[in-house]
Amino acid sequence: MNEHLRRSPANPPGSPSRSHGFTLVEAMVVIAILAVLAAIAAPSFQRVVQRYQVRHAMGDFTAALYLARSEAIKRGGRVTMAKAAAAGCTAAGAKEWHCGWNVFVDANENGALDDGEELLQASGLPRGAFVCVNTGVSLKFSGWGDLVGPTSTTVRMRPFDDSDDVLGLGLATAMSAAGRLKTDTAGPGEVKECT
Repeated sequence: MNEHLRRSPANPPGSPSRSHGFTLVEAMVVIAILAVLAAIAAPSFQRVVQRYQVRHAMGDFTAALYLARSEAIKRGGRVTMAKAAAAGCTAAGAKEWHCGWNVFVDANENGALDDGEELLQASGLPRGAFVCVNTGVSLKFSGWGDLVGPTSTTVRMRPFDDSDDVLGLGLATAMSAAGRLKTDTAGPGEVKECT
């Protein structure tokens, strides 16, 4: 018998075709289930992102404080950390630092970065974080690494779009006059507007 006649076709004529995969209805059900799960998880994920942004901004701020302090010790003083202005960012009060900050050698000790003064570090806009420094527009350090002027300072941060910090994602860092830092979480509502 002829070889090709002995083989039966995969789908004999008149038989229903067999396809592998999903039907349109099955795919739509799976997509609907995934959409429901994503809607449930989205608020929780947003809190994770906000917590990360605040912690990242606080880490950058404390690193800048340590840099200013160590440079002041190395240079015999005259190092200042001051709030900065960023394009498209407005900070209403003197204590609001959420547009960024600079660490520089303050040769004339006026607390502002002037032409000819050495910029040691420039920090950009901390994404997603509202920053408040209770001592005002600048922090000056002596040759001993101490704060010049205030006996201590407190830096508070919260998510920028949560003005009442109802979720309690805020952080507060206290710096003693001697330069010691202590960071702690803030309770819900503790880090509000900059006062």
